[in-house]
Amino acid sequence: MSRVINHSWKNGGDDSSNPAVVVLDNGHVLITADADTDADGSPDADQIDDTGQLQTALGRDNGWKGDNKYVNARIIPYYVLPGNWKEVTNVSCKLGDIAKVSYKNKTVYAIYADVGPDEIIGEASIATVEALGHNPWNNGHTKIVSGIPHGVTYEVIPESSNLAQTLNFETIQAYGKTLFGETTPPNPSEVQNSITWLEFNRSENGNPAITAYAGPEAKYTRFYTTKESLIGFLQAFPNAHTALVAANKPIPDCPDFTANRPDSAQKFVTFFKNNYQAVRREVERWFIDNIPTQWSTNAVTNGCVAHQVSCLHLCELPHPTLDTLPSVNVDQFVEWALSHNWTKITSMDSLKPGDICVSGPSSTDLDHVYCFVDYIDNENAHVLHNQVFGLAKRSLVGNGCGRWRFALRMP
Repeated sequence: MSRVINHSWKNGGDDSSNPAVVVLDNGHVLITADADTDADGSPDADQIDDTGQLQTALGRDNGWKGDNKYVNARIIPYYVLPGNWKEVTNVSCKLGDIAKVSYKNKTVYAIYADVGPDEIIGEASIATVEALGHNPWNNGHTKIVSGIPHGVTYEVIPESSNLAQTLNFETIQAYGKTLFGETTPPNPSEVQNSITWLEFNRSENGNPAITAYAGPEAKYTRFYTTKESLIGFLQAFPNAHTALVAANKPIPDCPDFTANRPDSAQKFVTFFKNNYQAVRREVERWFIDNIPTQWSTNAVTNGCVAHQVSCLHLCELPHPTLDTLPSVNVDQFVEWALSHNWTKITSMDSLKPGDICVSGPSSTDLDHVYCFVDYIDNENAHVLHNQVFGLAKRSLVGNGCGRWRFALRMP
């Protein structure tokens, strides 16, 4: 039987309605309140929020295993509980416990990472608030000025903490979906169902590949660089995967380049993929003279270097000083990288996730940079840059764009 918690908690920023806390029949706790924006844990928390602190209750000293000493509000979706939570509710919640946080038609999974005042309930990190569709920033993107009004729900699962798994935005979402039974089952199309056989092979340059056949006809070929991308391809063709296993066809070694990359490259490409919105906003904060009131989904003209540098900046990795030539100019960025122990990669076949590629109309005229994510085939790749919002497809051989010339690999 559900149990209502009666207490005098108040919303921090919206007093139009009182917060409500109910312990549900399944042991989950449902909180209805507002969502004040918490900047704590951000490396610049004391600059962007008048009450911001560099620390969070959850940190490396008590179990946090993600990047940085404390939980960064800019990139990690977290929520806050009042300091007297256990005393009032008699419900034991551990730091790291998962909650499904919802507002209107948006939902994000978040971890319990900070403790708030005894008298207030309803607070969440910058990443949580932004994922729910709210822009908490001033026009200059330099100060936190607002949160989400009353109507935010937090469905908390007590004792669900798994700090070994919930390390970043992506893993928190995956773990949350699993706990709430919301992992999307595969829904293969008619074409996918027609695939009957998968053949492992390699391209002429030695890149591992897998080809899907419908009977004798080859339909798709995927060049893969990680075990995750291979598994995703196998799962897309359930009938063929079953036939492959039934035939006892051996699966060759799958090189997991991502696992062997330096921590900095993993951190960079993972953050870029999962937090493109934050990178774009950072670009708009310092690169554009007239920052739009509403965050723009359009490409930022001439901002290719600024995007890569902004991501390095948000990841707290070495980068050129913002507003200097190496932070905005391709040639100057290349010069900076090579003078800071980055490696120049001249073989396109050797690209690894997190490499920053340089392209141009000729080998001496360089006009674009982008982050390599993975191969689509031997001529095209998934990349992250300023020309398309989020993950994009780009030709490496110059079809419709500048040809790949070399890549820069961070130390």
